[in-house]
Amino acid sequence: MSPRSSISTEVRSDGAQGSVSRLGLCQQGGSMNSITRSADGTPVARGIRRSVGQLARLPLAVALGLALLVSVAFADQAAAQQTGVLEVTITDFENERPLSGVLVRIVEPELTAVTDSDGQARITGVPAGTQVVTANLIGYNQYRDNNVEISAGQTTELAFEMQTSVLSLQEVVVTGTTDPTEGVKLPMTVSRIGPEQLQVPTVNSALAAVQGKVAGASIVRGSGQPGSGVFVQLRSMTGFETDDSPLLVVDGVILGRSFGGTTADIEAMDIESIEVIKGAAAAALYGSRAAAGVISIETRGASQIAENTTQFQYSGEFGYDRLAGSTPIATAHPYLMNEEGTSLANSEGRDTTWVGRTATPERIVRFDYPGETFDNLRALYRPGRYLSQNFNMAQNTQATDFIVSFTRLDQAGSLENNDGFQRNTGRINLNHRVGERVSLRLQASHTRSFRDNVSGSPFNDILNYPAFVDLTVRDEDGNFLQQPDPSVEVENPLWRQGSRDNNQQRARTFASGTLNFNATSWLSFDVTLSYDRADINDQIFVPRGVPTSLITDETSGGRLDLRHRANDSWNGHVGAIFRQQFGALNTRFTARATSEREESNWFRADGRDFLVPGLQTLQVADENPIVSSSILDIRANGFLGDLALDWDDKYIGSFMVRRDGSSLFGPAERWQTYTRAAFAWRISQEDWFRVDFLDELKVRYAMGEAGGRPGFTDQFELWTVSSDGTLGRNNQGNPNLRPQFTREQEVGLDIIALNNRLQVELVYAFQTSRDQIIFLPAVTMSGFNSVRGNGAVIAGNTVEATIQAFPIRRRGLTWSMNLVMDHSWNEITEWNRSCFWGSNAGRGHERTCEGESAGDFWLATLTRDFDQLPEWLEDRKDEFDINDDGYVVWVGEGNTWRDGLTENCRDGATCWGTLMSEGGQTYRWGEPFEVRQDDGDVFRYNAGSSLPDLNFGFSNSVTWRGFNVFALFRGQVGGKVFNNVRWWQYGTWRHGDFDQRGKPEEEMKTVDYYSRALRSTGGAWANDEFLEDGTFLKLGELAVNYTFNQEQLSRVFGGVAPSRLRVGMNGRNLFTLTNYSGFDPEAGSQFSRVESARFPHLRNFTATFQLTF
Repeated sequence: MSPRSSISTEVRSDGAQGSVSRLGLCQQGGSMNSITRSADGTPVARGIRRSVGQLARLPLAVALGLALLVSVAFADQAAAQQTGVLEVTITDFENERPLSGVLVRIVEPELTAVTDSDGQARITGVPAGTQVVTANLIGYNQYRDNNVEISAGQTTELAFEMQTSVLSLQEVVVTGTTDPTEGVKLPMTVSRIGPEQLQVPTVNSALAAVQGKVAGASIVRGSGQPGSGVFVQLRSMTGFETDDSPLLVVDGVILGRSFGGTTADIEAMDIESIEVIKGAAAAALYGSRAAAGVISIETRGASQIAENTTQFQYSGEFGYDRLAGSTPIATAHPYLMNEEGTSLANSEGRDTTWVGRTATPERIVRFDYPGETFDNLRALYRPGRYLSQNFNMAQNTQATDFIVSFTRLDQAGSLENNDGFQRNTGRINLNHRVGERVSLRLQASHTRSFRDNVSGSPFNDILNYPAFVDLTVRDEDGNFLQQPDPSVEVENPLWRQGSRDNNQQRARTFASGTLNFNATSWLSFDVTLSYDRADINDQIFVPRGVPTSLITDETSGGRLDLRHRANDSWNGHVGAIFRQQFGALNTRFTARATSEREESNWFRADGRDFLVPGLQTLQVADENPIVSSSILDIRANGFLGDLALDWDDKYIGSFMVRRDGSSLFGPAERWQTYTRAAFAWRISQEDWFRVDFLDELKVRYAMGEAGGRPGFTDQFELWTVSSDGTLGRNNQGNPNLRPQFTREQEVGLDIIALNNRLQVELVYAFQTSRDQIIFLPAVTMSGFNSVRGNGAVIAGNTVEATIQAFPIRRRGLTWSMNLVMDHSWNEITEWNRSCFWGSNAGRGHERTCEGESAGDFWLATLTRDFDQLPEWLEDRKDEFDINDDGYVVWVGEGNTWRDGLTENCRDGATCWGTLMSEGGQTYRWGEPFEVRQDDGDVFRYNAGSSLPDLNFGFSNSVTWRGFNVFALFRGQVGGKVFNNVRWWQYGTWRHGDFDQRGKPEEEMKTVDYYSRALRSTGGAWANDEFLEDGTFLKLGELAVNYTFNQEQLSRVFGGVAPSRLRVGMNGRNLFTLTNYSGFDPEAGSQFSRVESARFPHLRNFTATFQLTF
């Protein structure tokens, strides 16, 4: 209630008239504290005391009445002498404007007031002495002064500025809670990324924006191909053989998961904020589909622009992509040459072509190619165009705000003769308020994209070409040649990219609506309905007449392979929220019912040998098309109750129970229950807390449960049907199949210090995921191969640290820093089937057994010490030597590893190629060999983990007047990456290690040393020769720009000047510091760091332009 004032007139003893002002603040309960003073500010008690002497001359009743009034006056005056008045004036730090609606509070006794439109508030009846004063306004840092001196009978004036909340703990989060909640009041971890960390829109996948900005969130992009998605892992693994990716929510739309969707459908330029729920403790709200966490993306709205304003904005990025890394490629060869060195020669010394080439007896790569050589890798991957444009119109009125946005992305990529990726997105967000009780939020977006798929494996193909062949040669029509050199019978990957239409077209529609109704001050209702529609069309079209492929079974008759996937996903809920305050206890109870349905269908038809050239239809295919299809329908319902408690802003609790039923669960396990309990203690809110440099100190604990749903077919019997109609048993089916169940506990410490300039979050989370859905052997008599059952338990732990700081925050100059670090590990604690090498999740480098961990590399190793020799070589140790690469090699009696090109081992030939057999094994002169156990089996050991010892990200943002710089460094310490690129190059004799030119002859190695010996596995998945340290530091994002304001622009454009113009440049993946020898250590996926160079990562550099009216 606003302050009341009254003016009265008093006749003083000296006959003068004076006015008396009474100002008071009505407080809860209707009481009023007031101070009485004369017009000149002096107390009025003096005039009252002079009137006492006249009591004797008045009648008794009047005298008694006056005596009572005097006593009351004296009592009031005595109280007034012990209290004072506090007058507060509050302004915004950034623009110096008054702040209205700020709650100003005297802590003890509790007295409050709210600032008016002038930013002023007045509290009367404040006890004299030192008082603690706080000021709170949503979106601003709390102001707190522990030493405000109040003088009795006087007015104390206090003026200060409040700064907007820039620390993530002070922002409001909406994910993981049933009601928007300030971060400082959350008893569990929900990380938020705001606009200040989203200055560089990500390429392709919007989820890449999380990379290096959230502790406990690992983002790996396995391919640099435009339009490709990313692998996301939040904290530790929760599904060993199942999908372990988080649930995705965009503007309240829960995205479908049954059709192989990609995050490339989400437009990055539209993102306003991202909230990340990293574990079951917070994700319990989403029940059986959120054990792996939740990522919620909010797109931009119009609420950030001034009221009664319409805004038009254009943003553009123009630049290029280019290959970011490289790999050494051999430009020499090991083949016989003619005497002049001008041509390859056959065994008889006559000139020959590539087909007739013959390796020299020693097989060492040390000869220059005759004539000119070409860098075909750079010809294959050339700089490609990058263009991104966005136009939006926004309007904000008192009742309605909306934004309409259109975005186009055109990324050609870097692969020659490939059209790359194009995406067009239209979006509308609308908020409407009907009075003070009803609000409506509508959001919709539609995206269409085209991706020119990569045909074949161009990088691997190009390594089959010798360096003297120029792949860029074209015919008279300007097309690349299928076979640039007729003597090299390898298909040109540049020709292959342009000889067929291999593409994917996608359409994605999101829509959601939320209706809120505030029935009373303590009861509100909300209804939400969301829809996600995805259509994916894949096509491979090879026209009739295209030459027969040299590497596939495709003939010149033509081929058309069509695949279509469609997915409809509906999600909705109806809820009621009850709020009530009982003294210092604030309570909120949410009851909600949820429903979801997902339908998906898939169809494929493949026809070949077209009867009519030029027609792209299956009707003219002479060979009967291959036709297959599938349909799935998933339904689920749920109910939840969530109780939130807040005692005096100090003690916070959250308790939730959710009951989920899904058609994906086995018939005997249709319903499952999930719970959450979380607590927080805001120590800094205690009255006795007097640590001036600590603005917030909170400890918290949360325990939550969430699930991982089975796949659609896991509970059913599966049969296969061959082309001749024969039936075969596959999966046995399991009516008792339960969803995976994850229980996570986390302990956290949150600190805000140094006048809201420093924030520290420390979290330790540990989880157990039981009822893992794995392949189990079926009963033999059933005739089925396997059955999906609940047969394992996996445990995980994560340590996280987030430090956010503002070393400088002044008007016109701001410097912010953000550091995130984390480490996760896991262990299979229960495995209810026999152990085996590899995994059913496709990670062939693992050992699947109790006590082992996902992501480990169990590899063979080459012999590096004499103690590793098997017992059958005990008597022949003197025939072995250790070479300059550190490997134990057989060299024969009396020789060293340097004697390879001598004839010490045999007459008329070099030592290279000499053989020795012992213990059933063959040993080749000078070549390394794998370590074997005494029983002859290859020895395997845990060579390291795909998981790093430390993930980290470090960003800086500096704003000075209109100038802004943002830079994000990210990387990891430790962790292993298998260099599959080098492994492949060794197999084709094309890696730079093969080149022996410049080495002394005694140190030269043969092609077999690299391609046979170093790639030897002895039956294991691989050996550790190609496993490298994955430590790296990368400049992942860089933005440099300058913003011209309207005052500056008006000097040039006058009255038609735009309100803002920003120009600058962005960079992505600019450089990497690492000892890793491949293209990029950010390879593969989190638990299988295996680099494949089908499409290496790209470096992106663009100019940026944004114009606002």
